[in-house]
Amino acid sequence: MKTDTADKTIIALSLFIMACIPFFAIYNNWWNLGLFWDLDIYQRAARDGLNGLDPYREVDGMAFVYHPLFLHLFSAIDSLISLQGVLALGYILTLGWFFLEIRKFLINTLAAEYSAVSSLSMPVMVSMAISSLGVTTIATGNMTTYFHIALFAFLLRTLRQKDRFTTVGTMVLIGIFTAVKPYFLAYILLALLDKDSPRDKALRMAVATLVFVGIWASGLWMYPEEMQRFLHNIAGLQSSTRVDIGIGFYRIAYELGLSKLPALAVHLAVSAALLLWVWRGVKNMRQAPEAQGFALALSYFALTLVNPRIKEYDLWPALMFIFIFWNAYSPKAKQVFLIFSVLFSIPILILIVTLFMGIPPGYDPLHG
Repeated sequence: MKTDTADKTIIALSLFIMACIPFFAIYNNWWNLGLFWDLDIYQRAARDGLNGLDPYREVDGMAFVYHPLFLHLFSAIDSLISLQGVLALGYILTLGWFFLEIRKFLINTLAAEYSAVSSLSMPVMVSMAISSLGVTTIATGNMTTYFHIALFAFLLRTLRQKDRFTTVGTMVLIGIFTAVKPYFLAYILLALLDKDSPRDKALRMAVATLVFVGIWASGLWMYPEEMQRFLHNIAGLQSSTRVDIGIGFYRIAYELGLSKLPALAVHLAVSAALLLWVWRGVKNMRQAPEAQGFALALSYFALTLVNPRIKEYDLWPALMFIFIFWNAYSPKAKQVFLIFSVLFSIPILILIVTLFMGIPPGYDPLHG
């Protein structure tokens, strides 16, 4: 898969978007919390725990929303070395492992046609540039992004080595991640695509559920007061004073004027239809070895979209996975990537024009 003019154009436009977005975000105060703000929340909570303060208190409108076991793990790490440094190193190692697994899988699939630029770099850059999803995700420093990346790398390794999507080890990993972010439990449904008996699939899915329940139950037993504060913060994400509804189907229905329950009903109906459509397509793909990676990426993307509170740090990794494998298996993907790159360059060009014209951010030409 040689690098052609279309590849070079897509990469150039994507790099242009990715370079401009941070500048305009800072210039227009879009990222008013600075960069890597979630890392600051983790570090602050860890040090609050060490200093006898309430780790779950709200500071500048932001609160720690992770299980007490992870809080105490963070505090233990920060007592020895910088938690932010450890997490940053973990992020880098996770990305390195992910790209290694992707490369191995694509080389096995594409053989002599593999090119790091055409097969990997180009679709990754497009996923980052679309609506600034990837750039914003990286800027948050949220660990959920790297949970997705680690899980997908594990799934790819399993698929490459064992010709299956899930193992007991996969389910243990999903159970741990679910204890941090409960919506990760949706990924146990990947087991349904494996060629096993219903009993074996159910047992593997039960493993993830038991790991999740065990970790949460341990919090109630070991840290009852902190667990109550943690649950209070989780509930506070959806309250009368705050509605943190992400960017998914639920958000669209809510923005169209539906109240919470009808919006949730719409979300569930659309999600069920999406899963049914993907299920039918993936079952056929599973019969073709060259389509296995795309089947996994498509399934992961669909299971990500069913999260009612999907955030940028959930959507971008899933989008990156599907773009990589869509590009690998469909000759038409590159044409779509080129269109995306051009379309998402236009707002950046408009912003550059207004900057050179001296028009201030948020200027309203009708009211001054």
